[in-house]
Amino acid sequence: MHGAPRHSEWITGICVSPRYLISASWDGNVIVREKGPGHVVALLHHDSPAMSVARDEGHVFVGCRDGTVHVWATETWAALTILKGHSEAVLALAVDDQYLYSGSRDKTVVVWRKDSWEKATTLQGHSDGVWTLAVDDKYLYSGSDHEIVVWHKGSWEEATTLQGHSDGVWTLAVD
Repeated sequence: MHGAPRHSEWITGICVSPRYLISASWDGNVIVREKGPGHVVALLHHDSPAMSVARDEGHVFVGCRDGTVHVWATETWAALTILKGHSEAVLALAVDDQYLYSGSRDKTVVVWRKDSWEKATTLQGHSDGVWTLAVDDKYLYSGSDHEIVVWHKGSWEEATTLQGHSDGVWTLAVD
């Protein structure tokens, strides 16, 4: 792969799809590669460092240090929109059939409607930046400093706060 694009700074996030491996970097670039051979199919550039990345069937979502979320179409790799709802870096992203969720250093989670890219609500309740998000059919989970907040999807009310970590919660996964 001589001459293929590569990251010049540390990688801040990766995600996979059935066809692609997608990596985001502090250098502001997101590189989309075919799984297996690793051929680069798209280079998505951002003026701000790319802090987080997620995907669904038709989109790649990139959370940036400047507090924005960039939405890219996977069919054409064209930029669709830039979502503005945070005052600090977007550190975490999660997605389901109806919503995109962005967690930020500003201690909030913004819930975005995927049918209009409008903000549905902003969830507040963390004492530090939101470092990780996970979602299932009933709940949104947001991890921060020493705690995980569990939110009811739809009403967006806090269901509970799970404590007991001795340090920040950096990664979540749900089954």
